[in-house]
Amino acid sequence: MSVQLAEIVQRFHRSKSMYRFFDINCWTVSSEREQLQPVIGVEALIQSLDAQQIHEAVVTSAECLEYNASVGNENLLSLIAPFESLSGSIVWVPELAGTRNDSLSYIERMIANKVVSVRMFPKKLRYSMNKWQVGDVLKVMEAKRLPLILWHMETSWDTVNGICESYPNLPVIIEGNDQKLLYHNRSYIPLLAQHPNLYIETHSLIQHGEIEYIVNKCGIDRLLFGTYFPYNDPNGSMMMITDAEIPEETKYKIAGDNMRSLIGQITS
Repeated sequence: MSVQLAEIVQRFHRSKSMYRFFDINCWTVSSEREQLQPVIGVEALIQSLDAQQIHEAVVTSAECLEYNASVGNENLLSLIAPFESLSGSIVWVPELAGTRNDSLSYIERMIANKVVSVRMFPKKLRYSMNKWQVGDVLKVMEAKRLPLILWHMETSWDTVNGICESYPNLPVIIEGNDQKLLYHNRSYIPLLAQHPNLYIETHSLIQHGEIEYIVNKCGIDRLLFGTYFPYNDPNGSMMMITDAEIPEETKYKIAGDNMRSLIGQITS
């Protein structure tokens, strides 16, 4: 290893510890499927996050997609309960609640058990994102300021625009899973400009200068650090923040403080 490369690696490792990373896109899994270096179970996940110097994480159970969302959500609550560094993101399906009161009761119980966001997968789990099917729960989430997380390939940008317009106090977070976000910047850049409640998770922002552009054009609070760990190695996602040409205080915000701020706005 050259001296220059060794210095880059050392600087990166110092930076990882300094910025107190908070990973909002983290999963607990029970099989090795799609993992290069299998991390099975919550204890192994905690150890791996510590080794990568990721201080906190929002975790979703892969069981929600591979088996049953209701069962996966309940199991997630038990998994994260003993660990102060872990929060939860449940997966919503319409059968979890039939009325707005049911949605309210369910969401309040989830918040009381360290849930800080809700993921929706309308394509994978075959339901509509229109008001007739998810309007009740989105209204409840808006009132609670409980963020909604969507993979952009699970919906359309027109739908994202409609949700941001219809629920202006609902934080809406877009993740670049299944396809790089660089193919969609003509959509999400103007949407970020139009909707102050729209946020982008960073792991798929791989276009050169993209993080700097969003910070300068859309504001320092619109980016939230994530990795899609353990399916992805987190180091690439972390280095995009540590080595970005943005002010130091902005790196701290993207690395974790922006998400901590959103969590602090959730009401029980």
